[in-house]
Amino acid sequence: MSSLIPFGLALVAALLGGCSDDAGRTLETPDHLIQDEGQPDQGVLDLGEDLGSITEGCVATGESCPGFRLSLDQECEEDTTGALNTVFDPRLEFGGDGEHLLAFTAPTDGTFQVKFEPPNGNDACGISVYDSMGEPHSPQTDCPSSPLQTTDLDGVYYSGQQVSLVGGQELLIAVGCPAWVNQREGRYSLTVRKL
Repeated sequence: MSSLIPFGLALVAALLGGCSDDAGRTLETPDHLIQDEGQPDQGVLDLGEDLGSITEGCVATGESCPGFRLSLDQECEEDTTGALNTVFDPRLEFGGDGEHLLAFTAPTDGTFQVKFEPPNGNDACGISVYDSMGEPHSPQTDCPSSPLQTTDLDGVYYSGQQVSLVGGQELLIAVGCPAWVNQREGRYSLTVRKL
């Protein structure tokens, strides 16, 4: 029986090593899944690592909204290519190509700022963290009710202004480009900092 365990671990490692996520990125086999031939069998297989993130600053949720969770002071690099169309918003003019909806949870009360680098350096693309009344977007109220639906955030473009949040409050950040822009998809980066 114990001779089957190394074979099973090797099979799992081989399968994971050749997998890709929805964005076509190759997923690396975590070191703890590879067992050397001479190593004694530990009998434990830890699959607790997140394998879908490009960077440590964001963790893929496996959902369409929020699609990623952001960490404080960690750059998140992602790519909207092939993403679902989750936001239809006349004010933002998002629509047509995929957008990303990301969540950030404030670790403490404070004022935060989001740094955004748009896809392909296209300054027409942007993010929205507020609605037109000045209320921060929230995953609880602003996510579409199903992955195949879109949400109208009634959003305004974020231009670097400060966002005041209480500890534990979740902020939903929408990333997208207006429908009239030629290049609406691509890699972008976000970083949330406490001021």
